[in-house]
Amino acid sequence: PAVLSSYDLNGSEFILDADGNTSITADTDDQIDVKIGGADDFRFLANIFRALSGSVIETNTINETTAASGVTIDSLLIKDGDVRPGTAMWATCPSGIGGSPTTMEFFDDFKALDASWTVIEDDAACTQLVSDTLGGRLTLTCKATTDDNANQVYWAQETFRLTSGKKLWFEAYVKSASGDMVQSDWSVGLIEKEDLTGVADNLPANGVVFHKDDGAATFVVSSSDNGVNLNGAGGTIVNNTFIKIGFLFDGVASGAATITPYIGGVAGAAIASVTYATMAELTPFLMVRNGDATTTQTLVIDYVKVVQER
Repeated sequence: PAVLSSYDLNGSEFILDADGNTSITADTDDQIDVKIGGADDFRFLANIFRALSGSVIETNTINETTAASGVTIDSLLIKDGDVRPGTAMWATCPSGIGGSPTTMEFFDDFKALDASWTVIEDDAACTQLVSDTLGGRLTLTCKATTDDNANQVYWAQETFRLTSGKKLWFEAYVKSASGDMVQSDWSVGLIEKEDLTGVADNLPANGVVFHKDDGAATFVVSSSDNGVNLNGAGGTIVNNTFIKIGFLFDGVASGAATITPYIGGVAGAAIASVTYATMAELTPFLMVRNGDATTTQTLVIDYVKVVQER
């Protein structure tokens, strides 16, 4: 008998079973529908295999393709044994859920001010208060009647470092709740341990910080390598309103690295050609400073999170 090498169904339904309720059809251009038991269960589109509502895909194994970019399920990236949020700054970050051998991690949501935080204050009138609020918050204040009076804390152990081949993610959720927010100074980020209470520009000799200077409602992110400062994008602080600030260090070599700031989860203009040749280990750091000698300046911190590839 003759053997057909191809046959054009021209969009007609191809019946597969005896009672006629299981079939394949392509009556819509560039789309193949699979009907089982009288209902459309699966659909093929260009580069897409779709299980329709009420249908389930069952399998023992899902492997990434040769692109080696992991497997994404509803914006959650699974890659090499790690689960990673699939959006914005954290998209490429190993989650470290329950601890991870691939990352070094720090997280404090300030249910208490751990003794590992070192306090440096210009006056006994400065306070470090952990409040009874959902999840915990740390409030730093400085003396109202003294201009440039400052209050800072940093974690005692320096365990992070800008290093080639080791990406780093930093995020904090903060607000300025000052009587005169424009006149407050604050600085938040990672630094080599240093007393910044008397440093006018709020920048460390070595580190990466978001900082706001008195007289302005705006802030920027800066990297500092042996006192040489480079600036990236920032944002505007609204009094008594929390804002999420974060940055991603891309792990490229000193002089070619990039630090991308994220304000409210949105990427801003990056710091390019970042150098870190003289930076040693860094630690989380928080500071507020008085800018008007009249009102108590306040910085409230909900949490600080740092993750770096091990």
